[in-house]
Amino acid sequence: MNEPLASIIVPIYNAEEYLVECLDSIINQTYKKLEIILIDDGSQDNSGKIADEYSKKDLRIKVIHQKNSGVSATRNTGIRKACGDYICFVDSDDYICKDFIKNLVDDMLTYKVETTTTTKICPIDDNNISKIEIIDTGEALIRMYYGKLEKSGNGVQMFTTKLLKDSYIIFDENKKICEDFDFFARVLIASNKVAVDYRKMYYYRPNSNSTMHQKINSDFFKAIENKTEAGLTAIDKCPGLLEAIKIDIFNNSVSLALRGYHEREKWQKEFTQIWYNLKSYKWSTLLNKNAKPRVRIAALLYCLFGNRISTIILESIKR
Repeated sequence: MNEPLASIIVPIYNAEEYLVECLDSIINQTYKKLEIILIDDGSQDNSGKIADEYSKKDLRIKVIHQKNSGVSATRNTGIRKACGDYICFVDSDDYICKDFIKNLVDDMLTYKVETTTTTKICPIDDNNISKIEIIDTGEALIRMYYGKLEKSGNGVQMFTTKLLKDSYIIFDENKKICEDFDFFARVLIASNKVAVDYRKMYYYRPNSNSTMHQKINSDFFKAIENKTEAGLTAIDKCPGLLEAIKIDIFNNSVSLALRGYHEREKWQKEFTQIWYNLKSYKWSTLLNKNAKPRVRIAALLYCLFGNRISTIILESIKR
């Protein structure tokens, strides 16, 4: 049987604690026709050595050592080096179920799609009932901005290599936050339809070193711009997308207000924009039935109490 080659790209940076578990889950996939690209992005621990040891045991593994360049540049290295028909990214501190690649490849072949996405923030469940939905990319974009695609806030995808390379889609290395959201939005805009696989096949481990767990800095305030940029290019072709983008702007503004409220004097310019966003979109968010309930509740508070009091209330609830 002439099975397609699937390229799994694993960016690695100081991941020695979980890397073995990640790599074991990849090499033990039931789908065997794999190209496994491990990219050591200047790790200062034993991650690079672990990767080299695995490459000696499994000829499907290729290891690239590079100077620390960041996750976007590392993923782009993987895209350039990939020889497979399909590309999938697995983070080095996560792991996947044994049928993960087989299921995604089957989705791609069965439904003749260029992109398959599945939930990422969940424990693996081997007793899943298979549920796969095929939707057009306009609907996928709308769900993504509402935070409802894959029924989660974060997903993991498989793409055809042809789609990425023909459409010149790579990660924007200038974006330090929400770069994966921007990448996937551009993928969807270039695709015709997408398969959404609801099986729980990917274990996501929150990374304390990730940008979202760091102290607030100037990059955080780029989140809204980074998430919105690609979507705004598609609003003329996708009725309803603009309303979804407004909800996402409101939701992200609430998150930024909560994270940076005690340092708002330091970020006066940025908070002027945040307060403007909250004031501008609170009523449309409250009245939008497609917004998640928790987002509408936040909008209700801002409608009732204004920006600062509502932020204090939400912060106290969060604690």
